[in-house]
Amino acid sequence: MIRPLPKNRQDFYTQMMKTSSRSANWWFGLIVAVVTSAWFGSGIGSEPPFVDEWAYLSQAYFTDLLISGRRNDPAWLEYPGYDLPPLPKYLIGGSLRLAGLPRPPRDMMVRWYNNTSTKTGTDAMLRAGRWPSAVLGGLGCAMIYAIGVLVGGRRLGLIAAILLAINPLYRLHARRAMSDVPAEALILLTLAIGLWALHQRWQEIRISLSLMISVIVGILGGLAVLAKLNGALALMTIGAWATMEAILCSARKLATVNQSNESTTVQRLVVRAGEPALLTLISAIVGFATFTFLNPYMTAKPPGAMIPSTLAEVARLDLVGRAKLVASHRAGVSTQAANLFPHNALRTLPDKVAAVTVQGFGRFGPLGPGHTDSTKRFDLAQDWGAAVWLPLVLGGLMLQIRKTHRQWRSATTPTSLALILMSAIAFLVVTLFIPLAWDRYFLSIQASAALLGATTINALVALLRPRPTKPAY
Repeated sequence: MIRPLPKNRQDFYTQMMKTSSRSANWWFGLIVAVVTSAWFGSGIGSEPPFVDEWAYLSQAYFTDLLISGRRNDPAWLEYPGYDLPPLPKYLIGGSLRLAGLPRPPRDMMVRWYNNTSTKTGTDAMLRAGRWPSAVLGGLGCAMIYAIGVLVGGRRLGLIAAILLAINPLYRLHARRAMSDVPAEALILLTLAIGLWALHQRWQEIRISLSLMISVIVGILGGLAVLAKLNGALALMTIGAWATMEAILCSARKLATVNQSNESTTVQRLVVRAGEPALLTLISAIVGFATFTFLNPYMTAKPPGAMIPSTLAEVARLDLVGRAKLVASHRAGVSTQAANLFPHNALRTLPDKVAAVTVQGFGRFGPLGPGHTDSTKRFDLAQDWGAAVWLPLVLGGLMLQIRKTHRQWRSATTPTSLALILMSAIAFLVVTLFIPLAWDRYFLSIQASAALLGATTINALVALLRPRPTKPAY
């Protein structure tokens, strides 16, 4: 179908400029993904091995179990089946297959749990297992760029992507065969599509397209949880955005109610306010279904003759029981780690707030060192960057709050409020639930901080940029 030409030349040029800008955003996003993936991959062999990497590598055999369709194999019910999240193990196993390298046999997993100093593969296998984190690390940078474009334009997105790419904590984990960066990348991918969907719904797109996007968001959110349990931040944020959308739409429509047709307006308002809730419910259901389908631990039912007595208790659990076991197990692991490493334990809320404020914006911010010493809770040599980075982040928060008011008055998509909610949820969840002052627990606040810090830097660049002078006639 040929679209009609614009009514006048000005409309034509405006339409062409918008199309060109959208195309350029796509190309910039692709460039960000490729460049940052190469940046992470360039140092992938020089990063010293971390103890948990050998654990993930030793469990790459789960990839073969999944691909071969052995969903009822007793191995899914063993301790590794619920100790470490499955998606990183699939990615590591897939990377080994692509590189033509063998997967470590199951007994390597047993050896590692008996002695965590055990190397469960060769250096070449570890390098291959790290590549999924590097590639997904680049995807995460591209997605923070996309969120930045939706919130404040291309320059803000590029600044945020650079800040995340140079962040020592993010860069470190983008070169490790673990779950942290894959989970963060999938969280950002889910939120980028969710924020784009919010923008489209604000323009009242077809409900069929909204439903399709909700399914996609649910699948991606399920994959984020499959990478690591903190991936639930993605769907939590989507739910908060849906609540925000319903409240703002209701408030705006109530402010413009036509008194002569009040009943009809209220009916439309109820339908419009309920739409985000329905779409979020669909995303949540699809997300749980995705997590369950790709994690055979949740549903494996080995034949009775194949179940060892040590696995009988787990085998009897239903879907809900196994989900509870995973959650309680992770909580127990954190408690055990806090007892083993008391100098890192964060047992009270003031301890948590202090650690997130100082370490989260200091040693784990973009101005932090490449490698940190966790035995020192507060250390000026590691945390001095907080004195610069924290004011930039708070300044960005103030600017986004100010922009929220402008977006409300102009009836444009509330992307600034969406960013504020995204940041608030990340900071609140991390602060309340962080069990130890270990670097990986601070990773989930870095993307939001990068977007807020980029807001301040973007505003400073705009102020310093020379304005074009009008020609004199």
